[in-house]
Amino acid sequence: MPPMTLRHGPRLALGAALLTTLAACGGGPAKDETATATLQVVQASGVQSLDPNSESKRTSVRIAAEILETPTRYEWEGDKLVVKPGLAESWEQVTPTTWRFKLRPGVTFSNGEPLTADSVAKTLGFYRQNKVGGNTTVFSAVEITAVDELTFEVTTKTPDFGALPSQMSYFFVYPPKYFTEQGMTNFGNAPVGTGPYTLDKWQKGVAITLKANPKYWGPKPKIGTLVFRTVADPATRIAELQTGKADVAADLPPSLVERASGLPGVRVASVQSQTRVFLAFGTGAAPTDKPLVRKAISHAIDPDSIIKNLFQDRAYPFHGLFVPGELGYDEAFAGNRYDPELAKKLLAEAGFADGLTIPLKYTIGATVLDQQVAEAVAGQLKAVGVTATMDGGPFQVVAKKWRQPGSGGIHLLSFNPVYNDAGFLFQAYFTTGSAWQALAADTKLDGFAADGAGTTETAKRTAAYAEAQRIAITAQAYWSPMYTLQENYAVNKKLTWQPRPDAMFAFEHAGLGG
Repeated sequence: MPPMTLRHGPRLALGAALLTTLAACGGGPAKDETATATLQVVQASGVQSLDPNSESKRTSVRIAAEILETPTRYEWEGDKLVVKPGLAESWEQVTPTTWRFKLRPGVTFSNGEPLTADSVAKTLGFYRQNKVGGNTTVFSAVEITAVDELTFEVTTKTPDFGALPSQMSYFFVYPPKYFTEQGMTNFGNAPVGTGPYTLDKWQKGVAITLKANPKYWGPKPKIGTLVFRTVADPATRIAELQTGKADVAADLPPSLVERASGLPGVRVASVQSQTRVFLAFGTGAAPTDKPLVRKAISHAIDPDSIIKNLFQDRAYPFHGLFVPGELGYDEAFAGNRYDPELAKKLLAEAGFADGLTIPLKYTIGATVLDQQVAEAVAGQLKAVGVTATMDGGPFQVVAKKWRQPGSGGIHLLSFNPVYNDAGFLFQAYFTTGSAWQALAADTKLDGFAADGAGTTETAKRTAAYAEAQRIAITAQAYWSPMYTLQENYAVNKKLTWQPRPDAMFAFEHAGLGG
């Protein structure tokens, strides 16, 4: 492979910028020169809107989050994400259903509008203009009122709603005057926020360019310009890095990690993702309305072989509902381990000793290797007498089938919470009224979900979610967990930056080094 070429000119490559800074200061980074560096980033899928309420894909939100900010935010603390002050410098619970937040003084949106409590309250109204928006759904059970210029209160439907500080890490605050003038669609095309970067230009289908925000209230970004481009083919993303056209190649499949790590001047940065992949069973139709059938299928699946053979050991075993760092996670929880003989026995007990046929619905291109995983699952099911009829397609197409009332069959799904709290999982799955309740609503889980949401005591929340996990996985087998993904990035070695498990970029913390 030819060596990496560092380019100069209008699209200044990071490596070239770094050489300039080192020359300017005898080997130490010069702040003024460093701030002129341009970071070129290529990722897998395109962006249609930079309004997180309109488009909640991670490839969109992680760019929008460089522009828009939230009252709380997640930061690294040791080896986990911890909720910290964001636009709000403090908060407290003042009644069982009321939380009071105090905003930082002197913060302005990049267009000059002041950040006030009224900005936060009006943003909730803006969300609700979009009846199906992601934030609209997440914040459907809260109300927000301004108390004074810098103080707002959040009223929750659930008393002692312990997840609220975490939930507010997904409440992106909009400038009310600008949003009202622009409307939802135009705001998504040209968002204005309080964040470390501002939108400089967006050539639809070509590139999104952000510039460091000179009015930013926090530490100023070390890198002055971010350019994001969509390159669907992963091998081409690596080629862009190899030739110096890119400094970060995101969303790498496992098969290309070794190739990327062998390039001169390139390192691979990896992290265990919060994205979990599992089989969910539609309980509204036979035969997956029978717990014995669901348990049999769970015991027929061998995730370890999928991790080894398809992911080249670049994925992680996953046995329950929760991942490390979430309340309810229990490293000792074994779930339903691979046991094909037990699977056959359970099928016979359910009346299917001669086998059965079940639809297997799956996405193509929504997560890494999802189609190949579906094919592997079908092969493992065949070994115990279950014939899977394959029904795959784009996420938007198959999601409509998943959400149909009375849905049956097997569904290969992935889940990545929009905020790092176990309560969000129950808001999305299992409980009555959840977005995916067509698959498996359960009144018992309603109770434990309410117990977990209705207390601020960590020990009580953990115990409630642990019991809910036991019911969902081993007692009822609503899910057959398989693995969590590894997020892989090929990165210019001159960039000091590490990926996060929530797939957010947070390039405001990136810098230039050796």
